[in-house]
Amino acid sequence: TLALYGDFSMATAIGLKANGLEIEAGREILMRNRQVLYVANTRFGVVNHAPEFVGRLAKASS
Repeated sequence: TLALYGDFSMATAIGLKANGLEIEAGREILMRNRQVLYVANTRFGVVNHAPEFVGRLAKASS
């Protein structure tokens, strides 16, 4: 997934990992108290680009 926002003088691109959000349940630490710990992970990147690069991205995606 790629999203662009801002005008072309200072645009930002955001990329998100394909499988999105990963949620895992803990197994050992809190089980004796009958509690469950959930850990959520996601990976994304935010990059500011030059106007020329963003223009090429917009043209290639349309």
